[in-house]
Amino acid sequence: MTSNLALGANNAIESVAVLANHLHALLCKTVSPTTKDLEQTFASFQKQRKTRTSQAISMTGDYTRRATWESLTAWFLQQYMAPLKGDKLIARWIIAPWVRDGVKLNFVEESNPVTGKVPWADTNMKARVRVQVS
Repeated sequence: MTSNLALGANNAIESVAVLANHLHALLCKTVSPTTKDLEQTFASFQKQRKTRTSQAISMTGDYTRRATWESLTAWFLQQYMAPLKGDKLIARWIIAPWVRDGVKLNFVEESNPVTGKVPWADTNMKARVRVQVS
């Protein structure tokens, strides 16, 4: 994954959140998971992350090809179209939807969710119940 859109670190953080969600769900089922339980949890985690990670790789690759003028079309877009809208276009049509669809910890209590210009796709932002594992 190229660094042009800064999605590498973002994906790492999202992966941690997804893994934490999966491990939390497992620990809610059993406080002493077996190796098989953990293998299934990790397989489920990998399956969930595959699509979004693949999309990020594709987006950053496409952006890199345009930025490095891989083709005449890419050169034209980068030289003449990008300056017309610039960073606002990238922020509105690429980054904002990516953030909107971002992964959140699904077990952390949030009594006063922050709202901004880009609403979360997860509209179920009600307070979440914390489960303590002994």
